[in-house]
Amino acid sequence: DEVKPTAEPIEQPKPVVTPDGNQGYEEFVPTEDNTEWLVNAKRNVFKDENYKEIKGYKFYFNDNKKLASYLGVDVSSHQGLIDWQKVAKTGVKFAMIRVGVRGHKTGKIQYDKYFKYNIENAKKYGLKVGVYFFTQAISTKEALEEANFVLSCIKEYDLDMPVVFDMEYVGSVTSRTKLANMTNEQRTDIVLTFLNSVKKAGYMPMFYANKNWLEQAVQLSKLNDYFIWYARYNNVPDYQYRYHIWQYTDKGSIPGINGNVDMNLSYLNY
Repeated sequence: DEVKPTAEPIEQPKPVVTPDGNQGYEEFVPTEDNTEWLVNAKRNVFKDENYKEIKGYKFYFNDNKKLASYLGVDVSSHQGLIDWQKVAKTGVKFAMIRVGVRGHKTGKIQYDKYFKYNIENAKKYGLKVGVYFFTQAISTKEALEEANFVLSCIKEYDLDMPVVFDMEYVGSVTSRTKLANMTNEQRTDIVLTFLNSVKKAGYMPMFYANKNWLEQAVQLSKLNDYFIWYARYNNVPDYQYRYHIWQYTDKGSIPGINGNVDMNLSYLNY
């Protein structure tokens, strides 16, 4: 059944940065040996020494010292009303825009009230756009429901970049995903259900998670056929497995956006 968008306040916890600088709501504590799923996971091809910071923003250069990355932001209702004309003049090339979330307490799917404004205006001023959904699914049925919700919201737009499944640990005692006490295999099946549904609909699927989650909470080699958006707030990615976008800070500053914004590098020209 199609979930109807609403503009109610979104029930999503505020992110924190753990002591080691790893992005996340709280650190996921592994309960399984994940070694066999990391052995066959595809490896990172980027070199830490090829990252450079220019005027406060990170960029990646290839071995021939040519620019090999694209600067981007990801946004949601947290940023309020964005002046996309100003953003487009800064050198930002793409925007990942939140469609909505599933509440971590109620389990209700909620529409991001700025989604329509953000995607239409980002496109209007020439940015490449992709979208993401913050999941708190505890079953493949719910993952399919989330995929159908996202597909219903984006059907009238031409996307340049992936449709992303954003999976993060919420350690609150009332968090439905924590209470569900899922295995790594169950979480991976949820991810694959969403990604496969998006792919079947003709879009480019991608999975978002932080270092700790990718290495400890899912069976990573099962995701070898999909794009990865990797989150780690650090000077360099410090990650040995494959990724295609790096979210490197939540403290970015861009003209046209009030307050902090997440900054990203994409290594693919979508």
